[in-house]
Amino acid sequence: FNTSRLSEAARQFARRLAGRDQEWPILELWWAQREALSQNLLDPFKMAIGVQMPTSAGKTLLAEFSIVQALALNPSSTVAYIVPTRALVTQVTKRLRSDIQTTDSQGRNVVVESAIPVFELDPTEDAMLSHRPDVLVTTPEKLTLLVRSRHPVVRDLAMVVVDEAHHISEPSRGPRLELLLATLKRERGTSCRFLLLTPFLPNAEELARWLGGTDYAAISLDWRPSLQLRAVGHWARRNKKFYDQLTLVPSVTQPPEWQGVQVTLGEAHIQPTTRSRPGISASVAVSLAASGSSTLILTRGPKTAEERALTIAEIIQSERGASEISSDLNDVTSYIENELGSDYPLATTLRQGVAFHHAGLPPEVRILVETLLARGLVSIVTGTSTLAQGVNFPLASVIVETLKVPQGRGQPYRALQFSEFWNIAGRAGRALKDRVGTVIWPSDGPRSDQEFIEFLEGEAANVVSALARVLASVADVSTDYGLDLVRRQPVLSDFLQYLAHALRVGGFTQASAEIEDVLRASLVFHRLRQDDRDLAEQLIRWSRRFLEANRDRGLLVVAEATGFS
Repeated sequence: FNTSRLSEAARQFARRLAGRDQEWPILELWWAQREALSQNLLDPFKMAIGVQMPTSAGKTLLAEFSIVQALALNPSSTVAYIVPTRALVTQVTKRLRSDIQTTDSQGRNVVVESAIPVFELDPTEDAMLSHRPDVLVTTPEKLTLLVRSRHPVVRDLAMVVVDEAHHISEPSRGPRLELLLATLKRERGTSCRFLLLTPFLPNAEELARWLGGTDYAAISLDWRPSLQLRAVGHWARRNKKFYDQLTLVPSVTQPPEWQGVQVTLGEAHIQPTTRSRPGISASVAVSLAASGSSTLILTRGPKTAEERALTIAEIIQSERGASEISSDLNDVTSYIENELGSDYPLATTLRQGVAFHHAGLPPEVRILVETLLARGLVSIVTGTSTLAQGVNFPLASVIVETLKVPQGRGQPYRALQFSEFWNIAGRAGRALKDRVGTVIWPSDGPRSDQEFIEFLEGEAANVVSALARVLASVADVSTDYGLDLVRRQPVLSDFLQYLAHALRVGGFTQASAEIEDVLRASLVFHRLRQDDRDLAEQLIRWSRRFLEANRDRGLLVVAEATGFS
């Protein structure tokens, strides 16, 4: 591909990607990647750049180009790459080491390290990070800890890459990510640039403007390397037999005339007496696997994921009987049996090429499942919404069983957000492997069909700062700023920690005098000043009283270092 207009570091990186020594050399960039490079992606004068592209459209490679250039321009600095989950930390670290951890244009090795544990920095990790890596892959929680403790690894940040940036709207973790970015923006000034990557962020431009001021760019490209269809899966009865069938539904990703087109996959693997959505899901997955299609099934919770995987494995075993498995698959099942017990269901399902994946699995087991998927040794995987948070599974089809997701133990289920759905749906269609990816809703009747169609037709709202919802309760909070405040209003924890950090860094006099500047760095204050100046002033007064009440307390020293927990 033509790299004549790129910097020398970017050109050298491109030559390395296309080298003969690469197992899978890249000879041409996709259209969306070329377009992003032509739209200021590598402009060093842009302090914040937002990139909105569908899942599997090549955002990670664009981030690598940006990282290579940032390190070439700032050879003594570090790039922080923020991802939302441990699984992504492992996956991104592995990829970056493969792609860029080689000799750069200055003749030195690019070192990529990861940091995962959330609430502590153990001595071994501390020693490793003290030898400053060029790229640090971590989570928002861990980077917050490193910033609060003033760790040397974050002393000179040239760039912060925020993968899956739409998580800033999450009620639970969004405020922490937002305030981390606000802290970096305020304290690092013009020395640190931001790159926001997201598959679904209608107001990416606003976020880029918040972080970059007047020096920002927003790149939005609606392009995928493969066609993606939306369909309902159901059973069609003919000649006293049931067949797995797909019916295409209205969707922006497919031509209108395709609506209602039906595709028969084959005879159903479950002959029901009544319609059953779980049964349809399992039967369709087996039919797709028989045709060579790898499939992800989004289930309502971990228990359901395990149950569905066992059902599918039993169907496959009853139809195909015992079969030989690869040495890699055998090694993994043996490891699981030794670690979790011979009766653990994952060992049983894996022997049939079926896996489940959720947060309840030990981290090393999740990594093994992801490795088996990447190598094509597992054809069907079931799991919760956490499975699809950016993890790059090679999948041809996604079966969405539920539009509700769990919030935590003992909490009611909540509606699946549009951003979550599109992030999961984006897994369907393996680049360079599948010309068509399919997103399927198992349906047991017309009402179920309509539920899915209406969901697809819904318009996702712009990402609303999660901190705005948190601070809506400030007016109702008393002036008792002790620990009881956090017990009564746990959602204020991250915001108070943000104020505590400002107090510790600048001292009371400076923090109190500059409280408006401290708050202005946050996205919510950026919006308040535009929409409700009275509320913005109220927030300033409340925050100043909080600093006054805690100016001499050791509480904030502890809280700033460990968090309000």
